[in-house]
Amino acid sequence: MKRRRSISSLFQEDYCLNTAGYDPLFPGIRVHSFCHSRMKPDMKLSSHQSFFILISIILSGRKDYLTSEGDHIVRQKNYFQIADLNNKQEDSTYRLRHDLERYFILVEVNHVLRQILSKLFPAGLPQFQPENPARLISCFEDVRKVLRKKGTTDDYLLSAMCFKLLTEAAAQNTNPIQYKEKFSRALRYLDNKFCDPALNRREVAEHVGISVVMLGKLFQQNIHTTFGQYLLSLRMEKAVQLLEFSEKPISAISTQCGFATASYFTKVFRKEFQITPAGYRTKTRKENQQK
Repeated sequence: MKRRRSISSLFQEDYCLNTAGYDPLFPGIRVHSFCHSRMKPDMKLSSHQSFFILISIILSGRKDYLTSEGDHIVRQKNYFQIADLNNKQEDSTYRLRHDLERYFILVEVNHVLRQILSKLFPAGLPQFQPENPARLISCFEDVRKVLRKKGTTDDYLLSAMCFKLLTEAAAQNTNPIQYKEKFSRALRYLDNKFCDPALNRREVAEHVGISVVMLGKLFQQNIHTTFGQYLLSLRMEKAVQLLEFSEKPISAISTQCGFATASYFTKVFRKEFQITPAGYRTKTRKENQQK
């Protein structure tokens, strides 16, 4: 174990590094380091990619995010998160307005870890406010104790302590309110983005922090339809409005409603309403004139 303390007016950290010999075929969770950090509001943060999974919990203070969609997200005391630092995160602005104290562990990515995470968190890496944060904090501190022991670090014991932390997180990550909030965010995102032809399930799932599979389940559970059918209904609703109340050509309407080409828009519209967009426009205007 190598222990480092980094102290400045804006940032302090107590950092424990695993110095056991690296084995790429290690059959367990390989913990890289543990950190107890404290950041002041004026601390400037850098963003970079690395081949680590970060497991963290906020001990005091809070952190603020402002997403590209304008959503203001606040993470407060006891908030727990597992994040893949190698994945590109959603475009957001990080705003540290308060002192922030947290524990975090860096875990090296390997096939064992991937399998464990996929089984423990089938809906994707979790972010939630735990019901019993003390149990999670205790698990973090168990990892730190193993790293602080004198002599060569016991990688197997360290792996077991980290697995204990992950299983405790999985046991507490069952709050349906969390998924209700994520589903609401997904609907808002679709309402704002449905006109983008490139919009897909993965983009929406990544935006709200769940897996593509869980996103599909939430649509079935909450509104008894599929993601694709809901997206299509948004586009068709907009198309009908534009056909009835605007003079825009069919090609412009198809683009505004999220279709890559006018021919594909016509094909989909005809399948949905058994009439072409042009035919629908003519039909509805004749009916309105007769009223």
